[in-house]
Amino acid sequence: MNILSIRKIDIANFNFVTEVQIILEWVDERLVFKHLNKDIELNAISNFIPWLPELEFLGDGMAMSEVQLRRSRLTVNRQSDPLPDNDQEVQEALVFEGKKNPLILKRKLTITTTCQFDLGAFPFDTQVCTMITRLSKVTKEYVKLEPLGRGVHFLGVRRGLEYQLESEVMIRKNDGNYSGVEVKLTFYSLSMFYIFSTYLPTLIIVIIVYSILFYPLTAFEERINVGLTGLLVEATLFSQVSSSIPRTAYLKLVDVWFVYCVISLFAVCVVIVVIQYLHTEVGDINSKKSANNGLMRMNKFDQAVLNRLRAVKVNYICRIVYPVISAIFLIAYAVIGYKKSDRGKELYFANAFTGEESLGN
Repeated sequence: MNILSIRKIDIANFNFVTEVQIILEWVDERLVFKHLNKDIELNAISNFIPWLPELEFLGDGMAMSEVQLRRSRLTVNRQSDPLPDNDQEVQEALVFEGKKNPLILKRKLTITTTCQFDLGAFPFDTQVCTMITRLSKVTKEYVKLEPLGRGVHFLGVRRGLEYQLESEVMIRKNDGNYSGVEVKLTFYSLSMFYIFSTYLPTLIIVIIVYSILFYPLTAFEERINVGLTGLLVEATLFSQVSSSIPRTAYLKLVDVWFVYCVISLFAVCVVIVVIQYLHTEVGDINSKKSANNGLMRMNKFDQAVLNRLRAVKVNYICRIVYPVISAIFLIAYAVIGYKKSDRGKELYFANAFTGEESLGN
């Protein structure tokens, strides 16, 4: 199997499209050939159709793949000398035995194969997709698929729009009484696009909102306006990104990132309101006309000063606690993302070499 290109990886529909060339070689002892050339391209068979192996292509869960035949060519590979002349033949001809001269069938196909993507680590995920090729209508007691050499080769450009093909491997994979092979393709996500289009803008918004903790406490309107604007922009980005990727019942890494950003921005807005409440809980320390008693004025004045000191203290604590919590989250996020991105690789090695013989990397 020569994989010519990976035309499309459709995450939304859980499939991928490949252009492949299948080369089948076998011998048929029932046949004899006449006038074979040493150049295999001159030995095309078109005047009759011998027995041809029928193949089925399956994806994950043994789901049938959609196959479009682009080109098919059947030839004979001359590997022996012709048989001695037979005087009983009316017409003299060079005759070759079928058991010594194999038939070669080359087909170019476009295959759409299902793949159960695990998007838990998206957009830092590693995907392992399988493509099973199985003989049909004849059991393995009569015909078996035996890979030639490594069995699978990739001839196209490995780097795609969203994923890069890291490795391909073929293993023998029988399905009951039918012989077959399985090709495992390992894709690594190209996450740089999401880093610059999603993570970096949202991180900048978080930093901008964090900076309002350094505004004067008396500038409440400016502080709350910046905080609410950042929260609304973050929620809008979250909605846009979520609509462009498949919806899953579990949280993806990108979802976790947005959830943390939204919660942290909301927490800053709440803290700003609490600080403003502490700052103005008793009233303005310059306003002393409401009380008739001097002692009352003094107690109110002291309480206002105390509340302002508390507001300053809360604001100062938030300046320290907020970046510390963010740093802890970033470290944990990076560690979990790294482990999840390697999970596909671990599954690949766990499945590729258990019970079946590997034929290539």
